[in-house]
Amino acid sequence: MNTTAIKWLLALAIVALFAAMQHLDAIGPSDHITEINQAQDLHAAIKNEASQARFAGAASEICGDTNWSLEPDGTLHCHSRTGAL
Repeated sequence: MNTTAIKWLLALAIVALFAAMQHLDAIGPSDHITEINQAQDLHAAIKNEASQARFAGAASEICGDTNWSLEPDGTLHCHSRTGAL
């Protein structure tokens, strides 16, 4: 084989490689990206749950031996217990 034919074959191989890369990119996000997004969502959910638990603990400490609720405006409301439980 002469060098011109080898150069053409290499050029065609490079073009085929680029076409294959474009096709693979068009398929969509890889499993790795999906796993990263799921891990970030799980981390956010864990942080949110921990924050809510800390808030509930602080609210119980503030209200003492009474029930409490969070009003829509964000204020804490302590309810007195009445009657026998």
